[in-house]
Amino acid sequence: MLRSGQLFRFFGCGVLLASSVIASVGPARATIVERVVAVVAERPILLSELRRRAAPFLATLSGSEGVRASAQSKMFSEMLQRMIDEELIQRAASRSQIEVSKEEVESAIERVAKGNGVSVGELLTEVERSGVSPTDYRRELRSQLLDAKVMNLRLQGRIRVTEDEMRETYDTLLAEEQKQLPMRLAVIRLSFDTKAAARTERLAAKLVAQARAGQDFAALSRAHSTDEATRAAGGLLEPLPPSQLPAPLRKAIQGLQAGQVSEPVQFKDTFVVLKVVERAPSTLPPFEEVLPQLEQRVQLRKMEKARRAWLDSLRKTTHVEVRL
Repeated sequence: MLRSGQLFRFFGCGVLLASSVIASVGPARATIVERVVAVVAERPILLSELRRRAAPFLATLSGSEGVRASAQSKMFSEMLQRMIDEELIQRAASRSQIEVSKEEVESAIERVAKGNGVSVGELLTEVERSGVSPTDYRRELRSQLLDAKVMNLRLQGRIRVTEDEMRETYDTLLAEEQKQLPMRLAVIRLSFDTKAAARTERLAAKLVAQARAGQDFAALSRAHSTDEATRAAGGLLEPLPPSQLPAPLRKAIQGLQAGQVSEPVQFKDTFVVLKVVERAPSTLPPFEEVLPQLEQRVQLRKMEKARRAWLDSLRKTTHVEVRL
């Protein structure tokens, strides 16, 4: 059995399957009248084509009738934009005499099957279970292979990845991971009324300075915190991931390491000072060990940005009319 949502996304230098399942409202009850939903140059895109392409994504829509209708409308709009992009790429490929052979499509299917640990037959069976015919699946792969060929020709040698870009990506991954890893915090809470806000803020700043100078944070919390629930424990909180903190507090501790103290944060009618007591260690490999993966990640991101810019430029020089 293939993992959920792995049937459709495909990239040139290898197969990269990503989530593509969007939910569905079930069969339409009204008679479908054929009409043109978009025109790209002289090529019309028909409603029947759009519905056929959208069919696999209409399997699991839930909620009220209004919610389902809204989700279906959004999905049709997104699918139509994708079909317009595909037509623009097809036109560019024809001008450059770029083609995808039947053998290349079959080879791609074999790579998808191998990457998922199944046979080609099992893969195609799973494809049909998702509501896509083998013919349509091959058409989808051909389109994505053609996309990759055209972009590789246009961008070959133009995408450069620097160490700074890889480091920035790695730091972003670390930051995202830290939001989910449990950590131990200690807190000083200083409640105030309107008249005492300025005085309380000065006290909070003073406590931060004292803690950073080496005074015992737990003792400061016991002496000054107005929160009875945590004061007796020296402000020590139960372990929790930063994602569970209110946004202002989460931002205050972002980037702090064990032993460091935040700036005072006003949260509602309280000034809060936080100390990072302990952070769970990162599970990411060291930067130097994942350079190839980081390079690929940055390269794919830059290629997608360049692809979008190129397609947007094609739309400006090609007659594109959306009638949906």
